[in-house]
Amino acid sequence: MSSNASGAERVAGGAVFGALAVVITMINLFVPFPPLPYLSFDLGEVPVLIATFLYGPVGGSISLFEYWAILQAIGPFRPVGPVLRLLATGSTVLGIWLASKLYAKLAPKGGIRGFSGLSFTVSSLFRVPVMTAANWVVLLFLFPGFLSFAYSTLGKFIGSGVSGGSGLVLVMLFTAAYNLIQLAISFALASGLSTVAVTRRQGYMTAKYWIGRFLHD
Repeated sequence: MSSNASGAERVAGGAVFGALAVVITMINLFVPFPPLPYLSFDLGEVPVLIATFLYGPVGGSISLFEYWAILQAIGPFRPVGPVLRLLATGSTVLGIWLASKLYAKLAPKGGIRGFSGLSFTVSSLFRVPVMTAANWVVLLFLFPGFLSFAYSTLGKFIGSGVSGGSGLVLVMLFTAAYNLIQLAISFALASGLSTVAVTRRQGYMTAKYWIGRFLHD
Protein backbone atom coordinates (compact mmCIF):
# COMPACT_ATOMS: atom_id res chain seq x y z
CA MET A 1 0.00 0.00 0.00
CA SER A 2 2.93 2.35 -0.58
CA SER A 3 2.82 5.28 -2.97
CA ASN A 4 4.29 5.04 -6.47
CA ALA A 5 5.39 8.65 -6.18
CA SER A 6 9.16 8.95 -6.22
CA GLY A 7 11.09 9.76 -3.08
CA ALA A 8 11.78 13.26 -4.38
CA GLU A 9 8.08 13.81 -5.05
CA ARG A 10 7.12 12.66 -1.57
CA VAL A 11 9.70 14.95 0.02
CA ALA A 12 8.71 17.92 -2.14
CA GLY A 13 4.98 17.27 -1.70
CA GLY A 14 5.33 16.89 2.05
CA ALA A 15 7.37 20.08 2.27
CA VAL A 16 4.86 22.10 0.25
CA PHE A 17 1.92 20.97 2.37
CA GLY A 18 3.90 21.51 5.57
CA ALA A 19 4.53 25.11 4.56
CA LEU A 20 0.85 25.55 3.69
CA ALA A 21 -0.09 24.22 7.14
CA VAL A 22 2.11 26.89 8.74
CA VAL A 23 0.56 29.65 6.62
CA ILE A 24 -2.98 28.58 7.55
CA THR A 25 -2.07 28.44 11.25
CA MET A 26 -0.39 31.85 11.22
CA ILE A 27 -3.46 33.47 9.66
CA ASN A 28 -5.13 32.86 13.04
CA LEU A 29 -8.52 31.80 11.72
CA PHE A 30 -9.54 30.10 14.95
CA VAL A 31 -13.06 29.36 16.21
CA PRO A 32 -13.14 28.86 20.01
CA PHE A 33 -14.76 25.74 21.45
CA PRO A 34 -17.54 27.35 23.58
CA PRO A 35 -17.32 25.13 26.69
CA LEU A 36 -13.52 25.55 26.88
CA PRO A 37 -12.59 28.60 24.78
CA TYR A 38 -8.83 28.10 25.25
CA LEU A 39 -9.37 25.21 22.81
CA SER A 40 -10.00 26.39 19.24
CA PHE A 41 -10.99 24.76 15.98
CA ASP A 42 -8.62 25.52 13.12
CA LEU A 43 -7.63 24.10 9.74
CA GLY A 44 -3.85 24.15 10.14
CA GLU A 45 -3.51 20.37 10.25
CA VAL A 46 -5.58 19.78 7.08
CA PRO A 47 -2.62 20.19 4.65
CA VAL A 48 -0.60 17.68 6.70
CA LEU A 49 -3.39 15.13 6.39
CA ILE A 50 -3.70 15.86 2.65
CA ALA A 51 0.04 15.21 2.32
CA THR A 52 -0.52 11.87 4.08
CA PHE A 53 -3.36 10.87 1.75
CA LEU A 54 -1.46 11.91 -1.37
CA TYR A 55 2.10 10.86 -0.51
CA GLY A 56 1.62 8.27 2.22
CA PRO A 57 3.06 8.20 5.74
CA VAL A 58 6.46 9.40 4.50
CA GLY A 59 5.06 12.54 2.91
CA GLY A 60 2.75 13.08 5.87
CA SER A 61 5.62 12.76 8.34
CA ILE A 62 7.77 15.24 6.41
CA SER A 63 4.88 17.70 6.34
CA LEU A 64 4.19 17.13 10.05
CA PHE A 65 7.73 17.72 11.27
CA GLU A 66 8.19 20.77 9.05
CA TYR A 67 4.95 22.14 10.47
CA TRP A 68 6.11 21.53 14.03
CA ALA A 69 9.64 22.87 13.51
CA ILE A 70 8.54 26.15 11.93
CA LEU A 71 5.86 26.71 14.58
CA GLN A 72 8.49 26.15 17.26
CA ALA A 73 10.39 29.04 15.73
CA ILE A 74 7.60 31.50 14.94
CA GLY A 75 4.27 29.99 16.03
CA PRO A 76 1.92 30.98 18.87
CA PHE A 77 2.10 29.64 22.45
CA ARG A 78 5.60 28.22 22.06
CA PRO A 79 6.86 25.66 22.98
CA VAL A 80 3.70 24.00 24.30
CA GLY A 81 1.38 24.90 21.41
CA PRO A 82 3.53 23.37 18.66
CA VAL A 83 4.08 20.23 20.76
CA LEU A 84 0.33 19.80 21.22
CA ARG A 85 -0.15 20.20 17.47
CA LEU A 86 2.58 17.63 16.87
CA LEU A 87 0.84 15.15 19.16
CA ALA A 88 -2.61 15.79 17.70
CA THR A 89 -1.66 15.65 14.05
CA GLY A 90 0.99 12.98 14.55
CA SER A 91 -1.45 10.62 16.27
CA THR A 92 -3.82 11.15 13.34
CA VAL A 93 -1.15 10.38 10.73
CA LEU A 94 -0.22 7.28 12.73
CA GLY A 95 -3.85 6.22 12.81
CA ILE A 96 -4.18 6.60 9.02
CA TRP A 97 -1.05 4.50 8.46
CA LEU A 98 -2.22 1.75 10.80
CA ALA A 99 -5.66 1.81 9.19
CA SER A 100 -4.02 1.18 5.80
CA LYS A 101 -2.34 -1.91 7.26
CA LEU A 102 -5.61 -3.16 8.72
CA TYR A 103 -7.44 -2.42 5.49
CA ALA A 104 -4.96 -4.49 3.51
CA LYS A 105 -5.56 -7.48 5.81
CA LEU A 106 -9.31 -7.13 6.18
CA ALA A 107 -9.81 -6.22 2.52
CA PRO A 108 -13.35 -4.82 2.93
CA LYS A 109 -15.32 -3.96 -0.18
CA GLY A 110 -15.99 -0.41 0.88
CA GLY A 111 -13.46 1.24 -1.40
CA ILE A 112 -12.51 4.76 -0.41
CA ARG A 113 -15.48 5.08 1.93
CA GLY A 114 -14.48 1.95 3.78
CA PHE A 115 -10.88 3.10 4.06
CA SER A 116 -11.87 6.60 5.16
CA GLY A 117 -14.21 5.23 7.82
CA LEU A 118 -11.58 2.85 9.13
CA SER A 119 -8.92 5.59 9.10
CA PHE A 120 -11.12 7.98 11.05
CA THR A 121 -11.97 5.31 13.62
CA VAL A 122 -8.37 4.23 14.18
CA SER A 123 -7.13 7.82 14.25
CA SER A 124 -9.73 8.78 16.85
CA LEU A 125 -8.67 5.84 19.03
CA PHE A 126 -5.16 7.30 19.08
CA ARG A 127 -5.81 11.02 19.03
CA VAL A 128 -8.55 11.38 21.65
CA PRO A 129 -6.69 9.57 24.49
CA VAL A 130 -3.35 11.15 23.57
CA MET A 131 -4.72 14.68 23.54
CA THR A 132 -6.86 14.20 26.62
CA ALA A 133 -3.77 13.04 28.52
CA ALA A 134 -1.68 15.90 27.09
CA ASN A 135 -4.24 18.49 28.15
CA TRP A 136 -4.40 16.90 31.60
CA VAL A 137 -0.64 17.41 31.96
CA VAL A 138 -0.87 21.00 30.71
CA LEU A 139 -3.70 21.92 33.09
CA LEU A 140 -2.37 20.20 36.19
CA PHE A 141 1.37 20.72 35.89
CA LEU A 142 2.36 23.29 33.27
CA PHE A 143 -0.39 25.93 33.48
CA PRO A 144 -2.57 25.19 36.53
CA GLY A 145 -4.06 28.67 36.28
CA PHE A 146 -5.93 27.51 33.19
CA LEU A 147 -7.79 24.94 35.28
CA SER A 148 -9.74 27.52 37.25
CA PHE A 149 -10.53 29.28 33.98
CA ALA A 150 -11.71 25.94 32.55
CA TYR A 151 -13.93 25.38 35.59
CA SER A 152 -15.42 28.84 35.19
CA THR A 153 -16.17 28.71 31.47
CA LEU A 154 -17.43 25.12 31.57
CA GLY A 155 -19.64 25.91 34.55
CA LYS A 156 -21.21 28.83 32.68
CA PHE A 157 -21.74 26.64 29.63
CA ILE A 158 -23.54 23.82 31.45
CA GLY A 159 -25.22 26.11 33.98
CA SER A 160 -23.76 24.42 37.04
CA GLY A 161 -20.77 24.80 39.32
CA VAL A 162 -17.65 22.92 38.26
CA SER A 163 -14.78 22.21 40.63
CA GLY A 164 -12.58 19.56 42.21
CA GLY A 165 -12.09 16.03 40.95
CA SER A 166 -15.50 15.78 39.31
CA GLY A 167 -14.86 19.11 37.60
CA LEU A 168 -11.57 17.85 36.22
CA VAL A 169 -13.33 14.77 34.83
CA LEU A 170 -15.86 17.03 33.09
CA VAL A 171 -13.10 19.18 31.65
CA MET A 172 -11.37 16.09 30.29
CA LEU A 173 -14.61 14.75 28.80
CA PHE A 174 -15.25 18.03 26.99
CA THR A 175 -11.60 18.08 25.89
CA ALA A 176 -12.10 14.62 24.39
CA ALA A 177 -15.27 15.82 22.64
CA TYR A 178 -13.40 18.82 21.23
CA ASN A 179 -10.64 16.62 19.82
CA LEU A 180 -13.14 14.26 18.24
CA ILE A 181 -14.97 17.17 16.57
CA GLN A 182 -11.70 18.75 15.41
CA LEU A 183 -10.60 15.43 13.97
CA ALA A 184 -13.92 14.97 12.16
CA ILE A 185 -13.66 18.44 10.57
CA SER A 186 -10.02 18.04 9.52
CA PHE A 187 -10.49 14.48 8.35
CA ALA A 188 -13.58 15.22 6.27
CA LEU A 189 -11.84 18.13 4.51
CA ALA A 190 -8.53 16.33 3.96
CA SER A 191 -9.94 13.02 2.74
CA GLY A 192 -12.59 14.73 0.64
CA LEU A 193 -10.21 17.16 -1.07
CA SER A 194 -7.62 14.41 -1.64
CA THR A 195 -10.17 12.06 -3.15
CA VAL A 196 -11.57 14.74 -5.45
CA ALA A 197 -8.08 15.79 -6.56
CA VAL A 198 -7.03 12.22 -7.38
CA THR A 199 -10.24 11.07 -9.04
CA ARG A 200 -10.07 13.99 -11.46
CA ARG A 201 -6.93 12.37 -12.87
CA GLN A 202 -6.85 9.20 -14.92
CA GLY A 203 -4.71 6.08 -15.25
CA TYR A 204 -1.16 6.40 -14.01
CA MET A 205 -1.77 9.65 -12.16
CA THR A 206 -4.57 8.11 -10.10
CA ALA A 207 -2.45 5.12 -9.11
CA LYS A 208 0.51 7.37 -8.42
CA TYR A 209 -0.95 8.82 -5.24
CA TRP A 210 -1.20 6.86 -2.02
CA ILE A 211 -4.94 7.24 -1.58
CA GLY A 212 -5.42 6.00 -5.14
CA ARG A 213 -4.77 2.46 -3.87
CA PHE A 214 -8.11 2.56 -2.09
CA LEU A 215 -10.23 4.02 -4.87
CA HIS A 216 -10.69 0.86 -6.91
CA ASP A 217 -11.26 -1.84 -4.26
